[in-house]
Amino acid sequence: LIRFVESFCCLVVHVCTSACLPGPVSEVFWQNIEAVPERSSIENAFTEATLFKCHFSSLPLTHDSMVTLQEWTSKNQNGQFFVGYDNGKSAVRLVKGVTVRGVHSFHLPEDANLKYSNYIVDIRSNRSFSRPPERMTVDGCILHYISCGFRRWYDKYCSLGPFSDSWLSGKIKIGSCFHTESREIVSQKTRNEAQAWYFEQRIPSRSLVERSLKHGVCKRIVSVRNYCQTLFEDEAPRQDTVQTQGELDQGFSHELSQRRKGSETSPAVQASGITTLDKLWLLSAIINEHCS
Repeated sequence: LIRFVESFCCLVVHVCTSACLPGPVSEVFWQNIEAVPERSSIENAFTEATLFKCHFSSLPLTHDSMVTLQEWTSKNQNGQFFVGYDNGKSAVRLVKGVTVRGVHSFHLPEDANLKYSNYIVDIRSNRSFSRPPERMTVDGCILHYISCGFRRWYDKYCSLGPFSDSWLSGKIKIGSCFHTESREIVSQKTRNEAQAWYFEQRIPSRSLVERSLKHGVCKRIVSVRNYCQTLFEDEAPRQDTVQTQGELDQGFSHELSQRRKGSETSPAVQASGITTLDKLWLLSAIINEHCS
């Protein structure tokens, strides 16, 4: 399965890059924007989520947008705007000599006449370009549906279990963040307590949503949701509403210990909502329709 996923992802990157990149450009860096769950009961983020946090590098430099940004960062003790990564993703044209550079970019062979295109202006980046970035004529971004819906988030951290505080065998330390806090909450709290925490951390008030849209901190993307609904025809569309506090008391009576006790089913089978194979199938359907 792992080899199949890796092969399929290479195909996706190659097809999309070949179809969208101009001739001399062989790697493009896109900024990512992050889906916002407006209620915790979301089951399929692709067919339900339409609100996205804009990338910090593209936020308007106005007083109102900065105040609204601070409202988002004050929702958690770590001051995070995005709960996941914010350094984008890249796509590469498959040419001889290409190698991976972590999970966000690639190494291009120095002897090839190739160019980069970068959609992220990030003063924190220490990346040195041997070739100057070239602006692309076709816009794009990465839609990141991270922890979008309580059940998806809860299943994810049950599956991850007590992961370490570092990446790459201890080479990179993971600081205190939404990721590590989620591990502790799911492992130490009851399911009801975990949902209450998730609601506080992830679900914005309607007034915050309205201000975020007004001041350019968030954007509404409905077209992707509508298209995905045609792919998941067996799922009924859900109304985009902000969850009320009363939802916290509905349908969540099992403890984490009860969930894990006596279970011999693999985490991949236990997890509800969108699976990895669902994502691959969705990508395949989009490629077949738009890149053929």
